[in-house]
Amino acid sequence: MFRLLSVLILLIIIAGCGDIKDQEDKEFQNTSSIHSDKFFIQISPFSEHITAIKNAQNIKKHNSGNVYIDTLNHHSQLKNYIVSIGPYEDAYSAGKQAYYLYENKLISEYVLTKDNKEITDPFLNIIFIALNDSLPALYYYNILTNESRLFWQQKKEKILELSPSKNQSFCFLITASGYGESASFPYIKKARLFHISVQDESIREIYNFGDGLQLYAFWISKNLFKVSFNYLHPLVANSVVEQSIVFNFSGNLLSEETKYFDLIKEDYPTPSLDQLEISSPDAKYTLLEISRRSESAYYISNNRSQKRSLIYTGSQTLKKAEWTEDNDYIIFSTTNIIQKRLSNRTGLPDSSEILIYSLEQNKITKQWKSKGNKNFFLRGDIIFLDYHSGNESSIEVYDFRNDKKLVSIKRTGGCGFSSLSQLSENGEK
Repeated sequence: MFRLLSVLILLIIIAGCGDIKDQEDKEFQNTSSIHSDKFFIQISPFSEHITAIKNAQNIKKHNSGNVYIDTLNHHSQLKNYIVSIGPYEDAYSAGKQAYYLYENKLISEYVLTKDNKEITDPFLNIIFIALNDSLPALYYYNILTNESRLFWQQKKEKILELSPSKNQSFCFLITASGYGESASFPYIKKARLFHISVQDESIREIYNFGDGLQLYAFWISKNLFKVSFNYLHPLVANSVVEQSIVFNFSGNLLSEETKYFDLIKEDYPTPSLDQLEISSPDAKYTLLEISRRSESAYYISNNRSQKRSLIYTGSQTLKKAEWTEDNDYIIFSTTNIIQKRLSNRTGLPDSSEILIYSLEQNKITKQWKSKGNKNFFLRGDIIFLDYHSGNESSIEVYDFRNDKKLVSIKRTGGCGFSSLSQLSENGEK
C-alpha cells in the first residue's frame, strides 16, 4: 500500500512538472508565425530551456513588446534557445528598445535581426565624416563599444554633406569632384547624390547632377528629401535653371520640377529653409521666437492654458529645434547668421549656441557656446554635438538627463556628422 501511494505521488509530481512546462511553452511562442519583414531584438543563445524561460519572464515584466523563445537545433543534437523581443516596424525602434533594456541591465549581449539575419543597429551605430589618407570618408561609430570603423570612400569623390533621416536609419550623401568660388561666383563640379541604408550597410548612387552653381538639400518631412540644383542655362544668357527633385526615405524618385529664372528681371533662386520642429510630439507645447531689432526672445507656449514662459533671450536666430519623445525637454540651436550651404561655405557663423530646456524643471539645464557652427541630433537621452570652427571639427557625445559627458570623437583633420569644414587658400575644396 505504501509503495502504491509513493508511486501515485511520484506520477502526480511528474504530471505537474509537465503541466508547468506546457504552460511555460505556451507563454512564449516561437517567431515562425511572424511576418519576415519585421525586426527583432535577439538575445545570445541559452543552452538550457529553463534559463531561457527565466530570462524571458524577467524581460517581459519590463518590456512593452512580446517575448518569444525559439529552439535552435544542431547536428550534434544539442539545443540552444533563442530569446527574441518584438516585433518592431523598423530597425531604429528595435535598437532603441534594446538599448533601454541594456542600460537597465535586463539584457547583456544582443543583436538586431530581420528574417533571422543579423543587421546593423541604426540606434547604436552613427555614421560620421572624417579624413582617411587625407581624403574625406564615411565611418561607423558604435555607442556601446566606443569604436569607429571605415565604411565608404571614393578617391575621386569629395563629400559635401551627409543628411541622415530623423531616426538615422537612412542617409543621403552629396559628393562632388570640386566646389568653391571663382570671381565671387559659386560653382560645383560633377555633383552626385547617394542613398545609404544604415541597417544594411549599403550605399548606391541615385542621381548624377553634373556641373552647376549651387546644390541645396534638406528633409522637407519625416519621409521626404528634397534637392534643388541650380545651373546656368546652356543656351539662354543670364538665365538660371532650378531643378528640384523629391525622393522618399528609401531613395526612390517621387517628383521632378524645372524652373527658369531671368537674372535681369528676377532674383536668384533660393530654396525654402528647413522646417523647424517647434511643436512638442503631444502638441501641448510650442517653441516661439519673437525678434525685435537685433534681439530674439524665446518662449515656451502652453497651447492648452495659453500661457507663455520666457526661457531665453539673445542676439541669434533659431536654427534647429528638437523635442524628446516624452515632451520633457526641448533642445534647440541658434546662430547669428544664416549659414551658407555646400558650394558656398566660406562664411561660417561667428558664433552659435545649443541649449537644453527642461519643462519639468522650468529652466535651461545645459548650454554650449562656441565660435563656429554647432549641429546636434538625439539618440534617446544622448545628444551628439557636431562642432566646427575654421579647419577644426569634432563630435561630442553627452547624456543630457544625467548631465554626463560620455566621449569625444576626434580625428586628425577633424570629423563631423554633417560635413567637414576645410578650404584651401585658393578657394577650391
